[in-house]
Amino acid sequence: MSWHFKKNLLCVLAIHLVVIAGLNAESVAQDWIRATPTRLQIDEDSQLAPLERFGTIEPPAEFAPQPPAPSSSLFLRLSDIAAPNATEIIVAEQAPQIETLMLTQNARQATSSSRVRRSQVAMQPNIRGLQQQSIFAQYQGAQFVPVRYDLDSILTSIDPGIIENLVIIPGPYGVKYGPGLAFIDLVAAPLPRSDVFEWDARTSLLYRSNGGQFYGRETVTGSGADYGTRVSYGQKTGSDYLSGDSTQIPASYNVLDVNVAVNFDLTPESTIQFEYLLQNMSDTEFAGLAFDALLRQTDAFFLRYEHHDDASETKWLAEAWYNRTFFEGDNLNASKQSFYQPNPVFVPIDSFVGVTDADVTSSGFRVAPSIGNTESGQLTAGVDFHFTAGELNEFDDFDDIGIFDSFPIPRAQTADVGLFTELFVPVLADSSLKFGGRLDWVRTEQAAVYSSFDPTGVEHIFDFGDDFAADDQLYHAFVTADHPLSDTLLLKAGFGHGQRPPNLTERFALDPFLTLVQNATSAVIGDETLKPERASQFDLALHGTFDAFRFQLNGYWSHIDEHITLAPATGIPPDPDLRLLDFVNNDSVLAGAEASGEIDLSDSWMAFGRMSYVDGRNLDRHEPLASIYPLQSRLGLLWYDPVDNRYGVEFAAMVVDNQNRVATSLLEATTPGFAKFDLRGYYQATDAIHVTIGFENIGNRNYLEHLSVHNPQVLEPGFSFYMATQIDL
Repeated sequence: MSWHFKKNLLCVLAIHLVVIAGLNAESVAQDWIRATPTRLQIDEDSQLAPLERFGTIEPPAEFAPQPPAPSSSLFLRLSDIAAPNATEIIVAEQAPQIETLMLTQNARQATSSSRVRRSQVAMQPNIRGLQQQSIFAQYQGAQFVPVRYDLDSILTSIDPGIIENLVIIPGPYGVKYGPGLAFIDLVAAPLPRSDVFEWDARTSLLYRSNGGQFYGRETVTGSGADYGTRVSYGQKTGSDYLSGDSTQIPASYNVLDVNVAVNFDLTPESTIQFEYLLQNMSDTEFAGLAFDALLRQTDAFFLRYEHHDDASETKWLAEAWYNRTFFEGDNLNASKQSFYQPNPVFVPIDSFVGVTDADVTSSGFRVAPSIGNTESGQLTAGVDFHFTAGELNEFDDFDDIGIFDSFPIPRAQTADVGLFTELFVPVLADSSLKFGGRLDWVRTEQAAVYSSFDPTGVEHIFDFGDDFAADDQLYHAFVTADHPLSDTLLLKAGFGHGQRPPNLTERFALDPFLTLVQNATSAVIGDETLKPERASQFDLALHGTFDAFRFQLNGYWSHIDEHITLAPATGIPPDPDLRLLDFVNNDSVLAGAEASGEIDLSDSWMAFGRMSYVDGRNLDRHEPLASIYPLQSRLGLLWYDPVDNRYGVEFAAMVVDNQNRVATSLLEATTPGFAKFDLRGYYQATDAIHVTIGFENIGNRNYLEHLSVHNPQVLEPGFSFYMATQIDL
């Protein structure tokens, strides 16, 4: 971000504060270059707040008025879900409403979820031990595919400032979305309506001290009797942050995004909506990873048609989308080279030069008619189509002499045609059953020849001999049951089976550096013969709602046949600083428990707590699964205005156990436990001005997350102060 923009941002922040005050290794390099894969031939010449309102999520969700919810306790909001605790709603809330990492931080606190920090603006989801390769992710009905699985995710593409709801389904119950073992659905706020033309504007600003982070967003909405519009622009910038022991972590970033949406009522029963999304990330550092981002840009287009006929209780939904993400990066930043030196390194300083680019597109459509309602019964059936195409180029010079080797993911594509159905059936008194099913036909193709040009203009040609094509048939099915045991206790149970095909990285990667485990200097090798993952999961949950106490207890067990995991590459000696990994099919088991509770101590005091535990086992290698977050909990107290909720103060402690159940074959390291304390307060100065002030990591605790990069160590931020303002016009 330019100094001119920073100066303007600071001026705006100062003005808002006044208003508020007035209102109160060279040799190692050769070791890891693999023998040629069986289909590969290289040309001899050639050389990755409390909730104030809720929208309706499909399946429909009805919410009762609630006392202000602490930032880590939003679990009692959804009453009609696909499976026991299967859908969690995490919403842009008051702590702070415009917090840069708002959704991902809340997801980190959710009982089913954890997150992997790749940079200050790039987070990756981890749901009940499942990494994002197994998670189907979408925004506004459109699937988003990471451009690189080590540093990208839907949470990177979509800025939290435009999101109203985040739906997490931690199991194979999302048949209406697509093939996957877990699901994430980001939902933007609906466009407004008014009897006469009206417009509203919202200005949001955030400052965070550790890393000098600024975030600004301007959103303007307009509406009439039969149309609504929204234009939103956001920009954020930051620099290196300090860990608890004052280690400087490379973390500079510069991101802007634009969102434009408009819809029209074609008839009293039907609406059509168009939306465009642009996100541009530049000069962003990824500490510990092989590459930084020079440019990462997403362009996305959405079209949706909805028809509701209340008389016949029918509904039609038709939507189509196209999005493209492009990435360019290198390792030439001086901070990246210097950051590696105090840590274990795999090449001497200044002897490894690498550049990379990647490109992925996702397009498709969905048609889903339904009949009935959630009281007397509802049937939904539909068809969808998902198309994904992408490639990744990586050129590495391990001697710094201007001769590059190529380690790509050659361009390939998948096409998926799916049929799905869901049936909701009320049974007995207040009990219900839900059934769902899905069939997919997936075609994966790659051309026989792939070529690309390195930075010196030399063409690298990969000749595989013939075209590749594979067909996978997938099926999903689930059944869930809700049964009230009493007026205050609700029992939920379910079983689901889901499948997902190997992605393009898992099939076709040819040794690019992709940090999918703790060790940053890991290169991965795909396998064309991989089989689809198949997960069978059982869920059981007990929900209690009393006058002053609410709780959830959840347990689950999932057996994954042909789980696509990583294993040490065959025939390559292990090395502590560099690891070559194969994608393989193994059988695995994931099991865990979750507990959440909150108690009203008085009219203005609330105590809350959440806990989750996941155990993952690789049955073929007889060791724990990699990337399993340890036992975690979050406890806290909230004091708030019981009348108008104009103010509140929350103190919370995140307590994480040590993790010694690690995948030793992947050189995964154990992690000590830690406790981190946060304090935040919010104040509604006027009906138009909202202020949030907070302190994170009180005590300046120095700690390392288990899912973060460990070689070199990427420590989490130390103490930080933040302040956010939101002004509505």
